[in-house]
Amino acid sequence: MSEDMQRNQHDRTDDEQLDQLEVDQADEFYDDGLPLFDDEPVAARRTGVWASNYADAVAKGWTPLWLPPGRKALPLGPRDEPLKRSLTGYSGVDADLSELFAITYGPDGTGEGACAPNGNIATRAPQGVVVDGVTYDVVFWDVDDYTKGTTVKTGAALTLDVEARAGVPFPATIAFGSRGDDHVSKKFAYLVPSGEKLITGIDGGIDVIQWFHRYAVMPPSTNPDNRGSAFRAYRGVAPRVGACEATPADGLPAVTEAAVLPAEILDVLRDTAGFTDVDDITDAQVRAFIDALPQPDTMCKATTVKLRSATQGLTKGSRHDKTMHAVLGLLRLGEMGHTGVPKALRQLRSAFLTAAADRGQQVAEAEFQRMITNPRGVALITAQPTPETERGCRCLLGEAEVDGILDAVRSGDEDIISDIAAVLGGDALDELVRRVQGEASPPRRGAATPARGAAPAPQTRVEVTPPVVEDAPPETGPDATPLSYVEQHLPGLVEEADPRERAVEVIEDGLGADGRTDYESEDDRPKPFVPTDADGNVTGLPVLPQEFWAARPELRHIQQVAHSRNRGADVAFACTLARIAAVNSHHNRIETGIGGGAASMNLIVLPVGDSAAGKTSGSAVAKRVLPVPTHLLHGPVPLGTGEGIAESFMGNVEEEDTGGRRGRPRTLRIQVRWNVAFELDEGAALMSMLARNGTTVMPAIRSLWSGATIGQQNSSADRTRIVERYSASLVMGFQPETIQPWLADVHAGTPQRGYYVSVTDPHIPDEIVEDPGPLPLTAEWLANTHDANMEFVPSLLARIRRDDLRRARGEYKLAPLDAHGPLMKIKLSGLLALLAKRRTITESDWELAEIAWATSCAVRDALVEVGRREQAAAEKRRRDRNTMDHVEAAVHVSNAVDAQGQKRARDQILRKLEGGRALTRVYLRRNSSSAAQGFIYPVIDAMVADGELVELPDGKVTVGSAGGS
Repeated sequence: MSEDMQRNQHDRTDDEQLDQLEVDQADEFYDDGLPLFDDEPVAARRTGVWASNYADAVAKGWTPLWLPPGRKALPLGPRDEPLKRSLTGYSGVDADLSELFAITYGPDGTGEGACAPNGNIATRAPQGVVVDGVTYDVVFWDVDDYTKGTTVKTGAALTLDVEARAGVPFPATIAFGSRGDDHVSKKFAYLVPSGEKLITGIDGGIDVIQWFHRYAVMPPSTNPDNRGSAFRAYRGVAPRVGACEATPADGLPAVTEAAVLPAEILDVLRDTAGFTDVDDITDAQVRAFIDALPQPDTMCKATTVKLRSATQGLTKGSRHDKTMHAVLGLLRLGEMGHTGVPKALRQLRSAFLTAAADRGQQVAEAEFQRMITNPRGVALITAQPTPETERGCRCLLGEAEVDGILDAVRSGDEDIISDIAAVLGGDALDELVRRVQGEASPPRRGAATPARGAAPAPQTRVEVTPPVVEDAPPETGPDATPLSYVEQHLPGLVEEADPRERAVEVIEDGLGADGRTDYESEDDRPKPFVPTDADGNVTGLPVLPQEFWAARPELRHIQQVAHSRNRGADVAFACTLARIAAVNSHHNRIETGIGGGAASMNLIVLPVGDSAAGKTSGSAVAKRVLPVPTHLLHGPVPLGTGEGIAESFMGNVEEEDTGGRRGRPRTLRIQVRWNVAFELDEGAALMSMLARNGTTVMPAIRSLWSGATIGQQNSSADRTRIVERYSASLVMGFQPETIQPWLADVHAGTPQRGYYVSVTDPHIPDEIVEDPGPLPLTAEWLANTHDANMEFVPSLLARIRRDDLRRARGEYKLAPLDAHGPLMKIKLSGLLALLAKRRTITESDWELAEIAWATSCAVRDALVEVGRREQAAAEKRRRDRNTMDHVEAAVHVSNAVDAQGQKRARDQILRKLEGGRALTRVYLRRNSSSAAQGFIYPVIDAMVADGELVELPDGKVTVGSAGGS
């Protein structure tokens, strides 16, 4: 075994390999530390996919890798010594034939090798392939083109796009695949000039396998992702529909049979950065680099932008590649002097573990840790250090931070100013005040305090120098920090630097100049996800798109808690908002500057699903996400009458009766609660109340949502129930059929006030998801939010007011069911801000609220369609019943003429025909009594048939030979 083959597995880069690794697979092939196949006869161990094909693969120029039987991924466990060799990556080393023989049969060929002969076989992309005197490297154009559940791959379309950009098609070549002879999903091998580096893939269905990046499973291995079907080799195929069909090749093709990739396509796919040679560094050097990242742990805007970009991208393409690039980007920012990188890495870790939950906690955790401790990544950064003149955090402060800093500086408190200087640096603090306010330098220990003056100019952005922490007081505990004043009074520097709170205001990577998401059109906004089957038939109600959950850590947290309980994330999210709305301080509303006053955040949540689908348990998940002590929230209270809603806020209070002769105390019934949560498991019970005359529950529910006064004034004080200021929520479960009366109450404004969510969730993974526990958000913080109302950022407030003005002028009109849409989005954006522990509503809150409201509308519209179809079916049943009634009546008239009517008609007919008269049927019916007219014609027919009457050629009838009896 060569010395290079003994390298530690960490010396390779994880950017290419870890996406394929499954740590726990190793245990499936070992028992008590020994390979499971050791008790098999030696002869039997000389057969199998690996044993029968690795030598042929080497002979034909391939660089084979052993894989566990029936698997596509390499295990990476502590007992996998053979698997620490011949791996992919920059440091991976190809094994020669003798080394492959040894790991299969043992060094002496007795069958004591460490790798099962019946394992699968793969290959790295070979290097140094000589064809016609030219040296090439092999690359695989790996096309995935299929739909599986919620996963959609469009590799064929992406290939066509590359061909269109290059102006030439991919040539026919050799390929490996397991999805069918006519399927375009294959790995197509091409030759590129040695030393060329291509991009590693295209999001949505293309991976470019290269010697340093991944590997390709070879025939005749089996594919566990395709029901164990075998990989096959093909000749003369190209990565296009219609050009990918071929009969499987007879035997494994040689590397030299691969086609040369056209120069035009190479120009499109070339990674212009090329390869960078770096010296190996040790794990200790990696750790020292990470430990030296700038402190404090406050994330600057550059760090926040990078984190936000990374977490938003985890739902698209390769989770590993995106996270790996984000890790390297964050480490580079730290090397440059930007702050908060350790904190950003922790939050990125949390986002990655959530996005990769399908791989298992252990696997995802190991994968992320190797991204951070990747020696090559750190070596690349340290090999190209940032010049000293460019080091330091020069992020821009927003006007809110500037305002807070100036107010703090004006206070003149030496400790306060010292803390701020520890964050900004003293010189930067001087420059900030001079540039923004035009006043003298701020007071520094012992200096005079500047007088209060004008506020900072709008839209000001101030450049500051790197954080200076040398003068900061030493830490005295694990959670201690010198930024005491900043933490308490300058959330724009510390608290809002959290990506959940501040990232939305950063002008970069998808954000417009006002911090608003830069969608080119409404079509670009993430749409509700509609579950369908393989034939495209809708199988359930719409749910929130995965982009919504990836937007913020607290949203991913809620989704993870829900999935850990096998419950839908949408209903858990909605019920969490309901709990926030109910426990929120009753003084805390949203100031919009429109309408009659500040808007209440009271919320009505309507989970919809079939019986036993999880409506009640979904609400219970929200209680795990946000526990609330009983002294802060009354409930859940079962919904009853309208009077009962007001009564839930009331209680008895003893008061001294100063007017009484003995001064005895009297009992008053007054409002003693301001936070109540109402619940109703099955809204069908409420709908049955609507049939009761005089019910007040629906008006009370509508007032509850609006935050309007509820209750009634009665003649006696003890019977008066008036509730004016309160926070409340209502969670009411329905089935698609039982919610129809609620939806039909459009004119009263009832269905417009509901937030509709699906109970089912097609995104719940098969694997067990770890419960992360409650949110960091606490009920105490919500209940104790200050008396001042919440506010929108100025740009968003201006847009809301502008839209409201257009509606007030009659320039456009909302659809009836969408009439309360603007207010619903105001409520949802405010609750999202509180969920992020903020009291300022940002553009990002509004964007997420629009996605949530669009999904609610999609659920509502689907339910309306259910009602429409049910109404149409009921109308058809009614018409069918009416038709049957008419048919039965006709049959009854024609076949069941009563005896009295027959006799009356017969007697009148015979009287009219006495004396041998001949009369028409019409004359006989017209001149009979009204009681007999209906029977004349059938009786005439019966009498003609019996011979009592004879029908003459002219149509008249007369008495026959049997008549007159």
